[in-house]
Amino acid sequence: MQRIDRKLIILTPLILSSLFQGVSCRGSTSHELVISDASVMSKPASVNPLLVSVTILEAYEDQVVVDGVQSNRNAPPVGHAVVRLRVENTVQDLVALEIQNIEIRPETGDRPLLSQEIGAMELGGLQIVEPGYHLTNQAGYHEIERVRAVMIYKVAGQLYTAESDPFPVTVNRSLAN
Repeated sequence: MQRIDRKLIILTPLILSSLFQGVSCRGSTSHELVISDASVMSKPASVNPLLVSVTILEAYEDQVVVDGVQSNRNAPPVGHAVVRLRVENTVQDLVALEIQNIEIRPETGDRPLLSQEIGAMELGGLQIVEPGYHLTNQAGYHEIERVRAVMIYKVAGQLYTAESDPFPVTVNRSLAN
């Protein structure tokens, strides 16, 4: 019989429980199993505990930047996007999340048209948050017809991205003349 010494095997809980008596695993996450001599130790593998969805609610061009500022028909249109995030902590532990930024990109490109830095937040165990953001720029969408939102974020030092489905850009009718 060959002896296995300090080999790393990644197995699902179902396989673990059927292979080794006395090792019980609950849940659906994979586990790292370190086998060394006669000892068996199990610890959760590094996984992202968050479920993230990104949705564009609106993407449009308009001449008005903010309330109270006069519009100028000769100025370039302003690009606007309203983005909603849904972040769900799937574990009972506190999870620190750093949203580096939210970007609006063309449907088929990676160059950001709008971008906003967000910052850090903490989610309690099994907590769901749904923050919304209004992004603007001073250059419009350059006749791009469809865009997508991309969220770049970090959990436990690991960088992740989540993106929305493509969404059509609406041009304010007063600009279409």
